[in-house]
Amino acid sequence: MSVSVLMELSGLGGRIAETRLPGRGSVTIDYSSASSRCARGRTSRPFERRLVSLAPISSPSILGSMPVRFRSSMLSMLLSCLAAGCLLAQSSGRIAPMSTRSDLEAQLRTADSLHRAEEAFDLRRRLHDGDFEVGDRIHLVFQTTGALSPTALSQTGLSQIDTAVVQTGRIIILPPPIDTIPLEGVLFSELTKTVNARVSKYFKDVVVRAVPLMRLSVTGAVGRPGYYYLPIDSPLSDLVSRGGGQGSASDIPRSTIRRGDRVLWKGSDVQTALADGTTIEALGLRPGDDLVIAEKKQRGWIMPAIQVGVTLVTLLVTLTQLR
Repeated sequence: MSVSVLMELSGLGGRIAETRLPGRGSVTIDYSSASSRCARGRTSRPFERRLVSLAPISSPSILGSMPVRFRSSMLSMLLSCLAAGCLLAQSSGRIAPMSTRSDLEAQLRTADSLHRAEEAFDLRRRLHDGDFEVGDRIHLVFQTTGALSPTALSQTGLSQIDTAVVQTGRIIILPPPIDTIPLEGVLFSELTKTVNARVSKYFKDVVVRAVPLMRLSVTGAVGRPGYYYLPIDSPLSDLVSRGGGQGSASDIPRSTIRRGDRVLWKGSDVQTALADGTTIEALGLRPGDDLVIAEKKQRGWIMPAIQVGVTLVTLLVTLTQLR
């Protein structure tokens, strides 16, 4: 005998918890996924949490058939499992750091076990090719440690570099003697380590902070529509702010995120992402994706004018007939 509580958390799959009652079966909570769309191996849907069903599996009325002394125990265990599920759901919506290689490998194992072929393919490609594409930008901050003075750092030419652009072959180029740094197979989370490993071969007292930037578009009912570069760990709301913010005509529940002609996220997802502070990485966005802020529908004056006109004509005809 078991009682299952199915909870849908989009983009996830598997079992949350299972608690056994001695001699009486188990209480389980499962969470299942609607079709999980992933971009470059990242979860691509904000976490939507809702209770789908609470129903006995093997009997029409399990609690009713149980002895009274076990009913309270069953209900207590069920509520505990529900609480565990709610805690997991809440933690899933928090802003996560950039995915590490071990994170992606764990996601790949889960995708394989659940036969999510498309998701598994994207994860393998990301683990093999890395996160960087030609044209991506990287914000670089060089700092000195130890004996190297700021003046000496300036003489190396490194302190004058603010942004590096990923070039053909997935490389970035820094001043000699560093020259090229290959980014083939490098994840966003591995960028700072990769750049520092190369720089430290020539400058022992220099450390680098490297932040990937993503070129995204915001259009529609915002103050300054256009393309903007943002760190990938920025919340989606930062893109709206860079675009001049929402106006009185903005209609967030009808807004979308698009990749060309394809709608990645509909209005309810966008509204949730903005409210929860979901990052552009967690949304699985890619360079060139477009956040379209919808505009509130304005009631036109033509139809009301026609209705008034028809009413006046009808009134005049009626008055004429009464004379």
